[in-house]
Amino acid sequence: MGMRSPWATFQPSLRFALLFIANLLILSQLFNWLHDFFVDVYMYPVALTSAELLNALGVAVELDSSMLPRGFCDFLLNGAIYRIIHECTGIFALLVLVALILAYPTSPLAKIQGILIGLPAFYLYSTIRLVVIGLVADASPQWVELTHSYLMVLVNLGFSLFIWIYWLEEATDRA
Repeated sequence: MGMRSPWATFQPSLRFALLFIANLLILSQLFNWLHDFFVDVYMYPVALTSAELLNALGVAVELDSSMLPRGFCDFLLNGAIYRIIHECTGIFALLVLVALILAYPTSPLAKIQGILIGLPAFYLYSTIRLVVIGLVADASPQWVELTHSYLMVLVNLGFSLFIWIYWLEEATDRA
């Protein structure tokens, strides 16, 4: 008679929840350790692309990246400064998505495919998110706070769930 793994005693939903929490803890530590890496490969490219798109749309934006070593950059728009920090780029919603994908009981290949779907989707989404906020700031600056603090938080949640469900359906269809 073989010995059962301690994981086998947990219900699948509890096992998923515990793995999800463990993944969040690991990813949050990785984010802290690799903060500068995330600034260079995620925040700055998203901010730069957003600024270029806004300028192409006729919204005069200057990207001040001089403070990137301190973990942020600024959009200069209509005499106002809009600070771009990690939260503005959707990176934390992306990390939650990665934690969900890694916790789900499926093959390593399906998990890799999920992450490869999520990364470019979030890059594109985050760029569009900053463009929308920039358009609001240009057209109606009084609506920036509401758009940024409330509407976009809900949109982050919705987008994350959309990508998660899309991947989940794909991963379970292959299984």
